[in-house]
Amino acid sequence: MAQWRHYFWPSIVDATSAIRASRQGIWASCFCAGATIFFVLLGVFGVRGGFDILSLVDASMFIVIGWGIYKMNRFAAVSGLALYILERIIMWSQYGPKNPAMAIILTLMFINSARGIFGYHKLTKTRNGAASGDQL
Repeated sequence: MAQWRHYFWPSIVDATSAIRASRQGIWASCFCAGATIFFVLLGVFGVRGGFDILSLVDASMFIVIGWGIYKMNRFAAVSGLALYILERIIMWSQYGPKNPAMAIILTLMFINSARGIFGYHKLTKTRNGAASGDQL
């Protein structure tokens, strides 16, 4: 059970663990973008799914967010979490709850990404400040 807890809520104690936690947001962004593109392609080929060509804008946003998370950008981490939650609320209000387990996992991945990025910036600021002689 402890190994699962480590994955779903990793400890952030140094820059390496912060980076590792932040990478979850990249995977979550890739999954969201990839799934959206997949369902858009199904829609293009006539399979109904509620996705249209405008959904590619959504996929593009997740690609940009994933890149921002890779670059350890705090705005990208918060944007990814907010966009994902907003989309779940909209989709669930229209179609009802679909696959809540996946939604919980992806939400946790975006939360861990934000935790990791904010922790990384806090840890590196503290380390750089202490190295330059600044008082904490």
